[in-house]
Amino acid sequence: MFKDQELRDKVEALHKHIINGLSKIEEKQNHHEEQLAKINVSLEGLQQTNTNKFEDMNEELQQITQIKEEFGKTLRRFQHEQTKSTDELFNAVKGKVDEHLTGLKKNTQSFKSLEPEVKELMNNFIGLREEINKLTNITKKIKSTDFQLTNYAKNLKDSEEEKIKLLQDISNLKRLIAKERRQKR
Repeated sequence: MFKDQELRDKVEALHKHIINGLSKIEEKQNHHEEQLAKINVSLEGLQQTNTNKFEDMNEELQQITQIKEEFGKTLRRFQHEQTKSTDELFNAVKGKVDEHLTGLKKNTQSFKSLEPEVKELMNNFIGLREEINKLTNITKKIKSTDFQLTNYAKNLKDSEEEKIKLLQDISNLKRLIAKERRQKR
């Protein structure tokens, strides 16, 4: 019986131990259930937050898509206006260039029609230059001759003045002589 009592004590101790273990397991299970409930609440909150964020992201994505479409339209309008402006500018510049080219062609034709006259003028100019060179040579000769003539004219003038002075002296002498004669008589 001792063995039975021992066995009973052991069974009872084992039972207490099992009950104690079950109690701890139950406590842990309760604790885990509480934690699981908290986790579920957190997950629901996260799920709601994620849903809200997902909805916000969808709204932002729609806004971005709308902005992209508006930007595409604006870009196409800008490209169209740029092409239009470029074409208008090109046509305006082309028109001005064509006007200038037409004027330039007319001037070129005028110059080509004047070419024979210009050649004739050049030939006349060359002939005129030769004549001017001849005249320059003659002028140089005349200058040296003119210088000699000027000296001769100066000498002639000086001589003439001296002659006039002498004639005046003669006239004065004649008067003096006539006066002397009248006084002597």
